[in-house]
Amino acid sequence: MNSKIVVSLRLVSLAAVAALMLSVPNISHAQDDADAEHNAVATIVKHTNAAVPAAAAPATDVKTDAPATTPAKVLTDAEKKAAIADADAIMKYDASKVVGLAEPWQIYYQPAESPVMKKLIPLHDVILVIITLITLFVLALMVYICVRFRRRRNPKPSTVTHNKTIEIIWTVIPILILVGIAIPSLRIHYQYYNNE
Repeated sequence: MNSKIVVSLRLVSLAAVAALMLSVPNISHAQDDADAEHNAVATIVKHTNAAVPAAAAPATDVKTDAPATTPAKVLTDAEKKAAIADADAIMKYDASKVVGLAEPWQIYYQPAESPVMKKLIPLHDVILVIITLITLFVLALMVYICVRFRRRRNPKPSTVTHNKTIEIIWTVIPILILVGIAIPSLRIHYQYYNNE
């Protein structure tokens, strides 16, 4: 992996960990920190309100009379080291060990884990066989038509425009194929939701 990308990812993960550490206060000193912060904010607000006219006063929180923005906390060396260690742990994550991960040049599905997908994969295989047979049949039919009815063999083309038998066949057979595909597909879908 490119070293610039690795450095960028480390910086992003370090910033995320630092933001997370800032948002979660230390439990043992949480009340003392909150009281001290409230007293400091109250003092700042008192001095600010005295120095600034009411129209230009900063927006304050209704509950605590604290300014809407608070100054950022400076991290100690121990907190910085912990954040860097957490960022390094994120960078060492090995995605190749994930079960069912797609592999390069993979054509087939990943291993199924849901009950619906376990039933859909065999249905997919059957439909793939049906589609392949239809494609080969249509290709063979087209090749036959191109060879059998070419201009050299048939200088005078046929004038037949309709054949009811053929039209019924090429309408009914696709309908039967689609119904044969739809029934197991809907059965899998509704069996799962009815079990829920």
